[in-house]
Amino acid sequence: RRRQAALALTAAMERALALADAGLDELEQALARGGGGGVAQEAEQQAAAALRGAELEARAAGNADGQRAVRRAQLQERAARLDALRRRLLLGGADVAEAAAPATDVARAHADRQRKLTERLADQEDKLATARRQMAESEDVAHGVLANLNRQKEVIASTSRKVEQ
Repeated sequence: RRRQAALALTAAMERALALADAGLDELEQALARGGGGGVAQEAEQQAAAALRGAELEARAAGNADGQRAVRRAQLQERAARLDALRRRLLLGGADVAEAAAPATDVARAHADRQRKLTERLADQEDKLATARRQMAESEDVAHGVLANLNRQKEVIASTSRKVEQ
């Protein structure tokens, strides 16, 4: 039964990965046909949803079949591909090399757009890192306060016992 359950989970994972691949392929084709737009954004949403489904299937499968590391690598590969396609979508479907080439006004505009997006991304990453650092510091303070409260509780309980005696 365990073997059958593991096989069923593995099959579900493979189906979810196939859906994610199909969504990523559709997004790539939409970008190749004409860049951004509603079709590409819809394809991006579908690919992201399929990838989330694959992640859920991977979690459900656990390590029942001994393939956890393989599944994790497969998911990371698809996630990296989705991130690259999202960057292209943000750049209006332009390839990074095309956006960096200063040969024409259009290319310069793409390069400026890419630079601004890169700066914005860096700013957001800095804000996220700051928020994570603050969260960790807050957690440390909370642990300290909790430990202090526990010590005070012990002192109060000890004092109460001594008074009662």
